[in-house]
Amino acid sequence: MADCAEGLPAPDLEGLRRDLALLAAETGFAYDRVFDRMAGGASIAEALDLPEGTAAAIYALAYARFNAGDIDRALPLFRALVLLGPRGRDHWLGLALCLRGKGLMAEAGTAFATAAALAPDDPMILFHRTELACHTGDWAAAKAGVARFAGMPQTPVWRRLLPEMRKLATAVELRG
Repeated sequence: MADCAEGLPAPDLEGLRRDLALLAAETGFAYDRVFDRMAGGASIAEALDLPEGTAAAIYALAYARFNAGDIDRALPLFRALVLLGPRGRDHWLGLALCLRGKGLMAEAGTAFATAAALAPDDPMILFHRTELACHTGDWAAAKAGVARFAGMPQTPVWRRLLPEMRKLATAVELRG
């Protein structure tokens, strides 16, 4: 059990397990079983016995809500997605966009950074990170983002973002 939470002492893990067993008895949900499965190396989706395709279905719903402008309902779905599929670049990008839409700039920056770590050459992520840097007044980061974008391969996504990135480049130049 000590392997499931790096840095957490075994007595704390055992106490957490006991607390989850009590909560399971009160609620009828097997929190302790989920904990045990994760302690054994299962992902959270596996530990919850979620059917194949659950994350894709949640993503479709989150994306639809975000596109409809319903950030309040999209945000918790994207938060769930980064837990269910923490290696999903689109999960982190969606979370970052929702956080930015809620005005949570520092949190959005962290989520964008995580998406960028998963897909370092993604022009969409770079565009949004650069836009956030402009919005928050981090002109050095914005300038670096504009320069990096200019050196990326000219994919269809890159070409679609080019007019918007040019606007950001103009803002960076005016601040420089």
